[in-house]
Amino acid sequence: MFTSRILSSIIFTLCLPLIPLAQDSLLTQAFLEGHVRPIASIEPAYAGMEDLDFLKSELEGVSIVMLGEQSHGDGASFLAKTRLIKYLHEELNFDVLVFESGLVDGDRVWQAIEAGADSLGIFDLGIFPVWTQSKQVEPLMQYVLDQAKMDSPLILAGFDIQPTGSAMPMNQRFAELKTFLNSQVGGFDEKDYPVFFKLIADPRKAMMQKPDAVEKRSFASEIKKLEQAILSDETDKETLIMARSIRNLHQTFSLFWNADLRKPGNTPHVFNIRDKGMAENMTLLKEQIYPDKKMIVWGANTHLGYGRGFLGGFNGREAADPGMVPMGQYLKIDYQEQVYTISFTSYEGRIGSMRGEGYDIPAATEGTLEEKLSQLPMAQGFLSLRNPTLNDERFAARMYGHGEMTGRWSKMTDAIFYIKTMTESTKR
Repeated sequence: MFTSRILSSIIFTLCLPLIPLAQDSLLTQAFLEGHVRPIASIEPAYAGMEDLDFLKSELEGVSIVMLGEQSHGDGASFLAKTRLIKYLHEELNFDVLVFESGLVDGDRVWQAIEAGADSLGIFDLGIFPVWTQSKQVEPLMQYVLDQAKMDSPLILAGFDIQPTGSAMPMNQRFAELKTFLNSQVGGFDEKDYPVFFKLIADPRKAMMQKPDAVEKRSFASEIKKLEQAILSDETDKETLIMARSIRNLHQTFSLFWNADLRKPGNTPHVFNIRDKGMAENMTLLKEQIYPDKKMIVWGANTHLGYGRGFLGGFNGREAADPGMVPMGQYLKIDYQEQVYTISFTSYEGRIGSMRGEGYDIPAATEGTLEEKLSQLPMAQGFLSLRNPTLNDERFAARMYGHGEMTGRWSKMTDAIFYIKTMTESTKR
């Protein structure tokens, strides 16, 4: 299923012409004034909900809402997403929150919360520090902890293929895996998987030292054999997730072995391994782990969007990662209108970094969507792109990494959440 999907996605993405320049736009001030819905506040503690009630009709028939961000340092977007998540959970019965973090790692955090853990530090067991260490994500983490004690909790999960979370050392992760294999897999013998256990004994070193062809083939064969052995008897939640984590390890190792880490643009087909794996994990969560629940996805605009072939350069800047086939592409092909991606963007401001100082982002260029939106009397607003008028509309926007690019954005995302002034993510 995924093989045919990736082929169609690559054809769809790479064979379309890039858009070299911004053109006269249908997005006039009059159009925007009539179609952008002002949002009263991005603060999670804001008491009212009336400004978000339009989502009840906008999201009718939707089972996956994906909430993006321009970069991982966008504090204002984190606050806005938290407020949206509370609304989706309380008013529209979305009960699973899936982070751009490891599949097994997200489940590890949720198991700990279900067992009674109630401190913010528990999220460091599995979620990327760019979020767990952000003061602006703290209200969301507290909300998840509080709701876990209620009749309708907001379940936490992860969809990434990478091991994540800063609180668990790599060797402890693999000790956990070995314990599972020894206790749950009938007839398991570590000696039957020599290459696998050699590599995970020091995974960081193994990722940086590409093995020879014979060892790579043996590793792939052992991965497949292990996955089949895990699934041979049981298909409960833990078993499904642990079996998939074995496949995710192979995908992660393959990415590091084959990617040009200095110049990622040289090997987009390799970096697509991650997005393909993330899409497979989302499908597992939706169809087998939580088949009767509606899901909220937290990640980057670049991973949650689709239709990258409609992206072009702007003002001399080239399109970002033109060969990328994002996770959102796979999900859109499979689930069509059930998937609703909200991409976040901003006019100006500042973004942060957990690794050091943040930095200012300049005001958007004249003629971009954000510059036009900045002229409206509002601090933030919501623009649905599920509008037939916009199907072929080309306009410049800065949703991918705060870089300005043209695109047929209505074929790349379902809606835009605009914040006039971005504020940085700060360390909690």
